[in-house]
Amino acid sequence: MKLKLILAKDLLDLAIHEVYALLEVSNTDYDVIEIRNNEMIIKVNSIPKELCRACLVKEIYINDKLFMKFNRGILMKSKFRNDISPHYAPLEALISRLLINLARVREGSLVLDPFSGVGGILMEAKMVGAEVVGIDLSLDCLKVLRKNIPSSDIVLSDTVMICIKDNSIDAIVTDPPYGRLSITEQRLEKLYENFSEIAYKVLKKNHYLAISQPCYVHSIDYFLSAGFELVCIGLQRKHGALTRAIMVFRKT
Repeated sequence: MKLKLILAKDLLDLAIHEVYALLEVSNTDYDVIEIRNNEMIIKVNSIPKELCRACLVKEIYINDKLFMKFNRGILMKSKFRNDISPHYAPLEALISRLLINLARVREGSLVLDPFSGVGGILMEAKMVGAEVVGIDLSLDCLKVLRKNIPSSDIVLSDTVMICIKDNSIDAIVTDPPYGRLSITEQRLEKLYENFSEIAYKVLKKNHYLAISQPCYVHSIDYFLSAGFELVCIGLQRKHGALTRAIMVFRKT
């Protein structure tokens, strides 16, 4: 059958990669017929249910008949996020879900966020059936995380992933700290360098790391030097002072 996917124009490159990632998660055989503007046409034998969790697909047509219409705004209305104090500022649900999808998180996957905060990303992982581990240096944040995800494993630590066994994690998904007021440029660069090296050790081979960070943080070379392969990169403009780079790496 022929599927026509209408994708979000504002994050088009990432939307295309999200579709590829979810097709990989579903182990679906497919052929890409055409990608034109924000339309992606693919041929499949059956509709993969994983496409239903996409956040950058707006509509799906089957043989040119509307099959499903998505409401991206629904992602922002969970009780979890409404109950979180703005003081904690968790990563918004749309980008959290996008990172989970780009990292090829499956039901039963073990997902690690080494800068978890109150667990905005890990909540999206839990919603697709994953098991989650959060690491943070704030006890207050981890208490909120445990309250909202009682089955989560949490680690209070200021040393990134030092307690995680090598080759044990199915996916790493994170939004590291980057506040220029609280972290000097030198410390920030070192943080990303250490993170990339340890992430490569704890992640399973041929599995994925998805990260959101400001464009002014130059971390790609750290991940490539650690042994990762860059899968995709896209930009999200937040406001005049912040443009995010959303990157996906695979451990080779």
